[in-house]
Amino acid sequence: MNTRIKDLALDCIVETLNDSGHWVFNDAELDKFAKQIIQECIAEVSMVGISNSHHDDISWAACKSIELIKSRFAME
Repeated sequence: MNTRIKDLALDCIVETLNDSGHWVFNDAELDKFAKQIIQECIAEVSMVGISNSHHDDISWAACKSIELIKSRFAME
């Protein structure tokens, strides 16, 4: 598993493992974990738009991608 995803999961989980050694999320923890992953994706897309701001098409595409991601996952 990607270490960043594992770090995000550990940041969200109160009880890390069940008796079988599997991660356990309650609804609030799962929601927080999902939002953190989405925010990380949005941040990466934002960096593409910023680093390529001299190319209007790429900046527009980055902004549009962020809008679509937020809309798809019902985030403000």
